[in-house]
Amino acid sequence: MKKTKLYIIPLLAIVMLATSCRKDAPDLQSPDNRPVSTKKSYAYQFNAVWHGINNSYVFWDIDTVDWDAKYEQYYPKFEALDASSIVSDSVFLSLWRGVVGQLRDHHFYIEVCNFKSEGDLTNDAVNKEKGRFRIGGGSRNVKLREGYRGTDFDGQYAALANHAKLDTLLINTKGCNMRSALFSKSNGKKIAYFRLSGFHIEDVSGNNTDVAWRPMAYFFGIEWLKTSYGRADFTEKTGSQVSGYKKIGEAHGWINDDNVEGIILDLRGNGGGNADNLVFIGGSLTQSPTLYGYSKTKEGLGRLDYSAWTPYHILTPRNNMTTAKTIVVLADDNSASCAEITTQLIHSLPNGTFIGRQTCGATCPLLPGQFNKLLSGVFGNYSKYGYYCYTSNFNLVDANYKSLEGIGVVPDIKVDYEGKDGKDEQLDAAIEYLETGKVTK
Repeated sequence: MKKTKLYIIPLLAIVMLATSCRKDAPDLQSPDNRPVSTKKSYAYQFNAVWHGINNSYVFWDIDTVDWDAKYEQYYPKFEALDASSIVSDSVFLSLWRGVVGQLRDHHFYIEVCNFKSEGDLTNDAVNKEKGRFRIGGGSRNVKLREGYRGTDFDGQYAALANHAKLDTLLINTKGCNMRSALFSKSNGKKIAYFRLSGFHIEDVSGNNTDVAWRPMAYFFGIEWLKTSYGRADFTEKTGSQVSGYKKIGEAHGWINDDNVEGIILDLRGNGGGNADNLVFIGGSLTQSPTLYGYSKTKEGLGRLDYSAWTPYHILTPRNNMTTAKTIVVLADDNSASCAEITTQLIHSLPNGTFIGRQTCGATCPLLPGQFNKLLSGVFGNYSKYGYYCYTSNFNLVDANYKSLEGIGVVPDIKVDYEGKDGKDEQLDAAIEYLETGKVTK
């Protein structure tokens, strides 16, 4: 028995030495705990980022990118850059786009340093810092969609303010660019409208007298309170006269006003933000906690070390919409993250309809700074390592286990925005739908 052991131990040592330098050997260290390179090396940078993504990325079971082939193809090219005295930004950028440019995660981007930049692309650098570049994943392909255009915030606001059916309009001048409005229906009832350009309502300062706060207070019927922990809490708004506007809010806001028959939630151009706001915005428009879908993250640093699927519910705040009304959500190619989750939530409700264009496809939650807890997501430090990677912590699917990452939410009724003659075709379609139950094109 002893003799057998003496043969086995050297054999294991030989195998370990033979495989320790292979790129496909399990490099199971946290990417944030890698040793700092003593020199500015492109090969080290590539190797660290490749292994970091290999260990922390949550979409390897569905992503079609051959990550091993990327290593074989690109490691020698980055290694060759170390022998150059100057490295063209164009070449550096092209190489990294070839590595990560097709990854399915539409939140994904990396910031990487061209250590030997010749400064030929400084206008593309983050903060115009020489040699510093931000390179996205598959989200760059959203702009290649047929009919894509940037969200026309100014044109859409002008169309809203001048709409023939507009009854009441409240806007803010800071914070999240919130707007609320009432439109008159032909039967004398109202359509309540709310627009939010980002899920950052905790960043909006003030109280129910602040002009930045009025649109939300009137639409949802709540006022803003700051707790001793600096976070937000909500309570019912009792209603008060707002100079220049009608007294419509009262106790429960427009979403529970019996005079309001339809709701429009406008999330066009909304890039997402704080996931805590999902409950307040999305949950307020439901009658009870709703199963959105299922989520999973990593439970180890191996490429396919995933946790089991966990039910993901959208809860309801206490002053939610208590009776079902017909809801239309407006979204477009530039609606992402929390905006897409909310869009999908309303799209899945029996009283909900999505009008507009297919959303971005950045549908999975992301919590920066949680890598050591979740074994996934953001890693790296640009100042310390010369690289930083921003990627999702969770793989989130809908209630039918369908992944929308890299795809987006498909509208029930597709309507393009043209902005012709001062019109907003998508808003008009939403109003028509809430008036007639259909959209004529």
